[in-house]
Amino acid sequence: MENVWKTITTWLTENSVTEFVELNAGVTENEIKALEEIINTKLPQDFINFYKIHNGQTAYADYGLIDFQELLSFERIAEIWSGWNDVLNGATVDNTSNPESGIKDNWWNPLWIPVTASADGDVICIDLDPAEEGTKGQIIEVYHDDDIRILAANSFTEWIKRYAEKFEHGKMVFSESFGITDKETLKLMEEEAE
Repeated sequence: MENVWKTITTWLTENSVTEFVELNAGVTENEIKALEEIINTKLPQDFINFYKIHNGQTAYADYGLIDFQELLSFERIAEIWSGWNDVLNGATVDNTSNPESGIKDNWWNPLWIPVTASADGDVICIDLDPAEEGTKGQIIEVYHDDDIRILAANSFTEWIKRYAEKFEHGKMVFSESFGITDKETLKLMEEEAE
């Protein structure tokens, strides 16, 4: 995980955007225990190792680090997780979705732990309660206004290494209008904005 962070932070420094993403210092053992108590489960070790270097971003930093989305701190993970659970607990509709293979057909599952969040409420989660054909710890995309649930990677390590490789291979770009994303996505967004 040190190499992953080194790749990302080197790119941020070289592109003069470090101040816009505002990374926190690493998570403490007390913060790990506190979050695990809130979510009532153990977090995967690769995820903890990643967060021991940087505990996500400062809440509401100027730009999200992960494709426009905020890389959540442990405090924000608890906040976003609680918000989704509150919606689920107060829901008057079925808790069902239309997931890809390996993901349970829940609208929301308390064992989906948010890692990122967009401004409009979409989240990328570690799935600690996969369907039978899934993998515990897989990464899924959850949309607040759509029942689609997408499998993004089989593990946190796979997902974050793949993302870091985009920085390493020159596929990422910073735009003051849109933030940090890959060049192809930025091109599409600029075309839509015209």
